[in-house]
Amino acid sequence: MILVTGAAGTIGRHVVRLLADAGRPVRAMVQARAKAALLPAGVEIVVADAAQPAALDAALDGIEKAFLLPPPSIQQFGFEAKFIDAAKRARLKHVVKLSMIAADPKSPGAIAQWHGMAERRIEDSGLPFTHLRPNVFMQVLLAFAPQVQAAGRLELPLNGSRVALVDVRDAAAAAVEVLSGAGHDGRIYTLTGAAAPTAGEMAASLSAATGREVEYVPVAFADFKRTVLGWGVAEPYADALLSIWHRVGHGTYAEVSDDLPGLIGRPPTGFAEFARDYAHVFRGAEDGRAAAR
Repeated sequence: MILVTGAAGTIGRHVVRLLADAGRPVRAMVQARAKAALLPAGVEIVVADAAQPAALDAALDGIEKAFLLPPPSIQQFGFEAKFIDAAKRARLKHVVKLSMIAADPKSPGAIAQWHGMAERRIEDSGLPFTHLRPNVFMQVLLAFAPQVQAAGRLELPLNGSRVALVDVRDAAAAAVEVLSGAGHDGRIYTLTGAAAPTAGEMAASLSAATGREVEYVPVAFADFKRTVLGWGVAEPYADALLSIWHRVGHGTYAEVSDDLPGLIGRPPTGFAEFARDYAHVFRGAEDGRAAAR
């Protein structure tokens, strides 16, 4: 059986659905029972939190493989460390960690540093592992749908930088391939789209998909931080998120990798296709942050 942590989150619910659709026995771990409503009917649900080691041990009982998806919190590494210790006690056969591009314990960016620390802890544990390092998810832009709806503006601190965004659905498909297949032990895969558009090119794709003019407007990081805080994000984690966008804005995440098509057996979803699939969100027919989840 496969355990998926963060099972009701942006990527976790896609992983759970794909595993269930493939007939794979899956146990979905959530922090609150109410979140189970986001998951397919019939999937086994377990409520567990890293603050309770006994609950983690129970969640891992009978599990062979796990998809480790950390919570979006400044406590991220603490959760992962406790989960990895529990996975070692359970003698898991494979831990697939959702990391991020440029993960490194010495990274100047907080979130990349936390992911790098967790990768290192898994490697030191002796557990068989695979690290998936996705670029920024296209679905992150759904949080900016209100700007598009209200003023036809996409406000990001990117200037002319390119970023090889990846669709959450593709990253989930890659995770399922690694969890279901063989030959992935000890591998590190970088997951990107097939191209690296600028923010201006993203706005053009949104214009074509929605049928209304969408303009890219570069903003200062101080203004961008206010936008992030407006989502209800606590300031320490907002600062951690901005550390990613600083690097994106300097072109750090522009490189395209061919790991993803090698895993899923098809070209990655392009930004224009993503824009068409979510055009109803950018028009206002669905809440952007809810759609991202």
